[in-house]
Amino acid sequence: MNVKKAIVNAGILFFLLSIWLQGMTQLPRHRVCGFELNDTTAGDSKIFSPIHQELADNIRTNRSSVTIPVVFHLVYKNVNENIPDQVLVRQLEYLNRDFNGLNSDLANVPDHFKNLVGRANIRFCLASRDPSGFPTSGVVRIRTSMERIGVKEELHYTSRGGSDAWDTERYLNVWIADTGENIVGFGTAPGQRTEKEDGVVIHRDYLDVKGPSRTLTHEVGHYLGLFHMWNDECKDVDFVKDTPAQEYPYYGCPKKERGTCGNKDMFMNFMDYTDHDCMYFFTKGQVHRMEKILAMYRPGLMRVETNCQTDKRDAEFILFPNPWLSGSDLTIRFSNPVLMDLQLYNAAGVLVFKEKKLVARDYDCRFQLGASGVYFLAINGKWQRLVAL
Repeated sequence: MNVKKAIVNAGILFFLLSIWLQGMTQLPRHRVCGFELNDTTAGDSKIFSPIHQELADNIRTNRSSVTIPVVFHLVYKNVNENIPDQVLVRQLEYLNRDFNGLNSDLANVPDHFKNLVGRANIRFCLASRDPSGFPTSGVVRIRTSMERIGVKEELHYTSRGGSDAWDTERYLNVWIADTGENIVGFGTAPGQRTEKEDGVVIHRDYLDVKGPSRTLTHEVGHYLGLFHMWNDECKDVDFVKDTPAQEYPYYGCPKKERGTCGNKDMFMNFMDYTDHDCMYFFTKGQVHRMEKILAMYRPGLMRVETNCQTDKRDAEFILFPNPWLSGSDLTIRFSNPVLMDLQLYNAAGVLVFKEKKLVARDYDCRFQLGASGVYFLAINGKWQRLVAL
């Protein structure tokens, strides 16, 4: 009798276990930020203590605004991962809007959080000079043979298939690479990694999106000292007073307000995990922390001559040779690095050639025209006459 009962009980247990396992396999898989992959005990644990935040509270910055030069390292294996320049420029513009409270979806912040919305005095621009002082587009493109290089040490070293960081005291380095199936990207807080590996890493699929890449916003937040807001004990773990504690991260786009730690959760904050179009703001406390962490631990970004591409669309240029022999090299020289939007029209006003890309200074192009004569070249709204022989 006992044997039969044991068999029955074992059968019930097996049945319940199979149901549980089936349910587990049906749970949605979420991609997450890889911030916790970084060593939170690295160096002198610069910012992983409320003591440091108290010290930061005593720091006063005299500058009204800070402009940080950015270099994108695009490390790709397949050609379709080599995203175009205009995507990088567009996402940098979105990043500036998010940090300065100029994003169009800011109005979606719930009423009870509107008075907490912060606006940082921090801007980001494409670098116009490399560490040696030479003109640059602010974009480095490296083709690699390595799979999922975005989560490997090799990402940060040109000799190993990645791309060397530019001086991390003078530039924000952003690596765009394959981070695998589960990691959208990660940012390194001050002291978490060596200087050669300091910056932001982001999966190309989470940068090349139609609207703003809030993954980029989120990871730059980490780079400037912000933490995730949740923990399962409802404790204050981000050292920011105006972000309410919450028990877990949110995914998707919650339609209703929720609360897990005795208050309403701020799941629409940039430091949560909700969808790109469902996160809208940093708080004043988060902005205050970023500005102070910047002053304390990344001061080089504040005092260096940034040499930014301050107006990428407005650049003077000259053509040579002009007259020009169709099919030979035509050089377009710019006074500054520029996002070039070029169109060439014939005398009848028909578009015969176009190109759009970031140019550091000289752009050499070669194309064959069907007939000699007078043509008109338009670059970013400025026109010049070109004679083709």
